[in-house]
Amino acid sequence: MAHMLGVPVAKKNGIRTLLDEASARHGVVSRAQAQELVSRRVLDRLIEEGALRRLRHGVYATAGSRDTWEQRLWAAYLWAGAEAVVAGRSAARIWKLGSSEVLEINAPKRLAASDIQAHQWILRGIDVTHRHGMKVTTVERCLVDLAHLEGPNRFEEALDRALYLQRTAIPRLHRTIDQLAKPGRRGISMFREMVELRDRSLAPHQSVLETRLARLLRRDRLPQPITQYIVREGTNHIATLDFAYPALSLAIETDGYEWHGGHARWKRDLIRRNTLTNLGWRVIHLTWWDVTRNGDEAVRVIREAIQRPLFRI
Repeated sequence: MAHMLGVPVAKKNGIRTLLDEASARHGVVSRAQAQELVSRRVLDRLIEEGALRRLRHGVYATAGSRDTWEQRLWAAYLWAGAEAVVAGRSAARIWKLGSSEVLEINAPKRLAASDIQAHQWILRGIDVTHRHGMKVTTVERCLVDLAHLEGPNRFEEALDRALYLQRTAIPRLHRTIDQLAKPGRRGISMFREMVELRDRSLAPHQSVLETRLARLLRRDRLPQPITQYIVREGTNHIATLDFAYPALSLAIETDGYEWHGGHARWKRDLIRRNTLTNLGWRVIHLTWWDVTRNGDEAVRVIREAIQRPLFRI
């Protein structure tokens, strides 16, 4: 590089280290970080010669580095100070739960920048972790924040993504809700409801999903299924069905997602499903989305199954 010509070896090494460390942060370095490696004079020379370009006050990017969301986030994070934490939709993107372009930072001091969504939330120690070299809210705290920052659809997508990627688990979500629930906290009721929709440990009569499905069936004047119906072959327990019409050998299952227990659970469910089929059961699989967002279609499928004669060989 031109700016390294005529510079003593020790300083060249300092510059090289600076550039290498910046590359690990998408080309971003703060003035304070740079001055730990090179003198103020050398740093000013790098800036004057264009080896570093200013992104924010006291924050720079290396020449040739790409202007990306990640680079802008690093710049905002370093500019916000040592106590800054990446939060909200930015945290969701870091955890791969969303794709928002928003720059969202939590810090104890007020941040005056029009392109940053700044918060002064009170974060506990257990709400913060490290990811890719920066402090970021945990997945559980991130989801709590998304519940009041985003609408139901985007929040549900993030929740499902977190469970699918095994970034979190239902018990941890319940603990987070219990710890953070308080009067007036926006989104916590929706968060609790959506977690319960996915919680297979709840008895059906306690679940929001059963309540909604029963309401749909009552609305369309369809018979109410039996919940938690046990299927046996002799003395062997085959399955406990979420909803069943035993006289029709018709079952409705709401556990169709791999994130309920990973690949092993998914394989066991396939074996269970095949066993039920061999015993003459027809199984309708409904997800939480089918019941809560596509209820008319769910009812249509159930109605047709009830009305269709059952043929046995």
